[in-house]
Amino acid sequence: RISVFVEEGKASRVILEPLDSPKLKILFVPVNLNTANMEELDTLPGIGFSTAQRIIAYRERYGKFKSPEGLLQVKGIGVKKFLALREQITVQ
Repeated sequence: RISVFVEEGKASRVILEPLDSPKLKILFVPVNLNTANMEELDTLPGIGFSTAQRIIAYRERYGKFKSPEGLLQVKGIGVKKFLALREQITVQ
């Protein structure tokens, strides 16, 4: 989020703030599987608290995902769920 403050006779201020997770979903910014926290993962369709925990646990145990398809290794993520998520996830 960008906020611009302009007051006559004073220097303008620009403040950059990160977007909240629900706003990321609205803007269709892909969720990075390698850095996403519980709240960010929970914005994904079909990913609830338990699955988000498993994604984070998998990442902590095996390291970063090399590709979005690596998500298929997480218990509870099948092909159908993965295909529904594919456009909303990324790895970096």
